[in-house]
Amino acid sequence: MQTPFLSKSLAVLAAGFLSTHLASAQIVWNGASGVDNKWSTAGNWIGGVVPGLADNVKFFDDGADPTVGNINNVVNAGFSGTVASLQYGQTNGFHTTQIEAGKTVTVLGSLIVGTEAEAAQNLDAAITGPGVLVVSNRAVDMIIRQGGNGTSRRATLDLSGLDTFVAEVDQIVIGRADPPGLANINRNTGWLYLAK
Repeated sequence: MQTPFLSKSLAVLAAGFLSTHLASAQIVWNGASGVDNKWSTAGNWIGGVVPGLADNVKFFDDGADPTVGNINNVVNAGFSGTVASLQYGQTNGFHTTQIEAGKTVTVLGSLIVGTEAEAAQNLDAAITGPGVLVVSNRAVDMIIRQGGNGTSRRATLDLSGLDTFVAEVDQIVIGRADPPGLANINRNTGWLYLAK
């Protein structure tokens, strides 16, 4: 019977693949393709690499929209659907992500809204659309907080326009200055609007 050998071989092969392939890269949105605002378009990411399973996806100042609520990036059918982590940490402008119908985005690690440092402005991010957002890792936290340099600052994650949100995480940290394992940041505030 060769099944045990095959199972062990597949397990070793999978472990080797994961250890080499899951060396996380940081992939940052810039929306600069000039063609569209889709996640599957390489020109919309700094370095021209579409994020995948092992990648930490970041939305910073590049490609931010000056108007709150304007959709500036779309998770479309051509995108694989799974990333290692997701962070919105811009210090100017806004990011609104739309997930298309029939599409699920799975975040295997942390979802962070905030710069994880003191900032001079509030940080607003939204995820909207008829799709599904899943944050699935019971060993990590979902963090929504922004600290201020002279006054209190706020990080907001607005999921109110999203059809479905599933979170299986250790904890959801909203506006806490000193959660275990994270830097202590002064004057934190966070707001979370849940999906439909």
